Amino acid sequence: MIKLYRSIIFLTLFLFSYSLKGELSFLPVDLKTDHLENPIGIDNPNPRLTWRIEDNSQGAKQSAYRIIVGTDSLKVVNGEGEIWDSGKVDSDRQLVTYKGTNPTPFTKYFWKVIVWDGVQQTSTSGIQSFETGMMDISSWQGDWISDGKDIHYEAAPYFRKNLKLPKRSHLPVHTSPSPGCMSSISTAKGSGTSASIRCTPVLTEETSMSRTT
Repeated sequence: MIKLYRSIIFLTLFLFSYSLKGELSFLPVDLKTDHLENPIGIDNPNPRLTWRIEDNSQGAKQSAYRIIVGTDSLKVVNGEGEIWDSGKVDSDRQLVTYKGTNPTPFTKYFWKVIVWDGVQQTSTSGIQSFETGMMDISSWQGDWISDGKDIHYEAAPYFRKNLKLPKRSHLPVHTSPSPGCMSSISTAKGSGTSASIRCTPVLTEETSMSRTT
């Protein structure tokens, strides 16, 4: 009787481990946007979405894919992509150019991919994201600032702006196109959050001004 119990336990564990292996053997992983993981500030209206298949079985191959993109992560999890749903595409490609609606500046998008293997079984990736930046020069809200000196003035200018942010605020982002520009943001406890943004550009013949937002 003891041997029978042992045999039953061994068989149960074997089948359980085999089922787990089968579930994890064909899986889309390493999702990236323009070859970056969860990038922010992208300006490409048609980013490239990539992934790879993790499969230990011999001769494994992707036979089709479906990409879902949306601004609501829960909807994307449930298979709803209001921004773009490629539908099932019979292809083994793992680099696909985004072909949905035009991305909106300063917007976070979530996406996932569903893949089919050679016997038409599906596997779904985790959720990844990408966040757009300016997208166009018309999105700029800043003003040009200068110390009034020319490129021959060697001392680097120092600009500082103190801000008082509300308790509940999004992570501030400082954007500057000037090469060699350094910025720092510090926070303090209290009724609000104080942010100090410093921009010290390296003056060259190409640029002598810094634009901050």
